[in-house]
Amino acid sequence: MEQEKKEVNRYGENRYRLLCVKKIIEDYTDETGRDKIKTKEIISKLKEDYEIEAGPRTIIRDIYYLNEFLDPVPVNERFEEEEKPNGKYIRHEYRNPSIVKASRGKETSYYLKERDFLYSEVRLIADAIRSAKFISEDDSNALLKKVYGLTNKNNQSALKRHITRIDRVKSTSKGSLDIVDIIYKAIAGNNQLKFKYMEWTINKTLEPRKGGAFYLISPWAVTWDDGKYYLLGYDNNYDQIRPYRIDKISEVTVLEQSIREGRTAFEEYNISEIAKNTFNMFFGKKERVRMRFHNSLSGVVFDRFGTDGTVCMKDGADHFITVREISVSPQYFGWIAGLGGKATIVSPNYVAEEYAEYLKSIYSAQQEILNKK
Repeated sequence: MEQEKKEVNRYGENRYRLLCVKKIIEDYTDETGRDKIKTKEIISKLKEDYEIEAGPRTIIRDIYYLNEFLDPVPVNERFEEEEKPNGKYIRHEYRNPSIVKASRGKETSYYLKERDFLYSEVRLIADAIRSAKFISEDDSNALLKKVYGLTNKNNQSALKRHITRIDRVKSTSKGSLDIVDIIYKAIAGNNQLKFKYMEWTINKTLEPRKGGAFYLISPWAVTWDDGKYYLLGYDNNYDQIRPYRIDKISEVTVLEQSIREGRTAFEEYNISEIAKNTFNMFFGKKERVRMRFHNSLSGVVFDRFGTDGTVCMKDGADHFITVREISVSPQYFGWIAGLGGKATIVSPNYVAEEYAEYLKSIYSAQQEILNKK
């Protein structure tokens, strides 16, 4: 019985040591082979960090079994056996191992050849989290801590050291990520959502719109625009798809006995085109708008609308005309106005006239301030 207990304990210790060796290699090496770890360093870290005693031969065997788990190959190609005076031991050589052996003289080092994410990909994810306005500072920090764990310790230090601070206005809502989960649950179940929609007051507090009344919305998609997350949902009161800032949604509930509405209205929208044709996710009446730009603004136009489907027709030596389907709104007019006299709306006439009135209202408001001085 005592012998059986020893065997069980020994078996458990071996499994634990395997996991520790794997963790050490993940933490201190990279897929390029620039960061490697020597056998003696693995032995040292096992003792320092995990209080495990091991020798070089044990490490060789552990890495063999880890490779067998991470990248299994046919049994007849697994290893060769070499006869030694003290018996047989395994010479572990894989054609395409996950943990690569790099020998230099009598020193043997190892590194992890592949990870789920490259360092450049981890950095991209970290940058996206930092710049996302809809995620609160606390949620950002918690997410970044998890993302840093996708790379080794040297890269983690570099990621934390090379942070470029951008003064973005972060959401104060700490439940945005939970709300996203609830929205996707409703979409998967083909159910409607009930929630309160908040807005800022002059006192810097978020208060519910409509006097605290609940919105009843059929969720169809979630999209990201300018660092903000939006729910695209059908509102039966307006018979249209409308955007809702997720960080301003509160007290959200899935109505499990309900069925979503507005499928036809949603299918009329091309999700990939929404960000191009709407401005700051403000929806308006859709129109094919003819616009005239100075040639120097061609890059601005392509950045806004993309190159696919954007036809530029010459209009004299210095200008071009393009036609796009636009969600006409004050935010669209603001974009055109921001380009100065180098951008104008040609047609439809009613859109051009609305834009002219928009400019007049801005001029009048500003002139009123100046007249008071």
